[in-house]
Amino acid sequence: MKPITLIQCSLALLLATTTLPHLRAADEPPAPDKKPAREDVKNPSPEERAARLKEWREKTGGPAGEALQKKREELKNLTPEEREAKRKEFRDRFDKQLAELRKKKADGTITAEESKSLERMEQISKRFEQGRPEGDRPPGSPKPRGDGEAPKDKPRPR
Repeated sequence: MKPITLIQCSLALLLATTTLPHLRAADEPPAPDKKPAREDVKNPSPEERAARLKEWREKTGGPAGEALQKKREELKNLTPEEREAKRKEFRDRFDKQLAELRKKKADGTITAEESKSLERMEQISKRFEQGRPEGDRPPGSPKPRGDGEAPKDKPRPR
């Protein structure tokens, strides 16, 4: 084949491949706009924002802001003994759920969703074990050193 014929065929092929999609796109009707204008979503008025937030909370079933704040205040005003009792109650419920999921896994009746939940709960359980108080040590206090003495403040160099 002559070089000029090869160049002409290559140019014709290049021209056809670049223009055909544009011609076909002109035949198709434009797609309807599915999303609202970005300005409306980006900067809603305070009333719109409040309405959307209320709708979202109803749809997702999440707690309303007042209920969450009320629960937080209740927990904030507990005595240390009551807090420890709440922690123990939570831990007991958590351990029970974890045991049920492990049993389902052993039986082979676990669903994919439950399997994911089991993985997350086992990770949380490991974190609980790492932070579990040793003996009579109150939660949040520093861990004792190997020699049984409490850590001492280091003198600052002058």
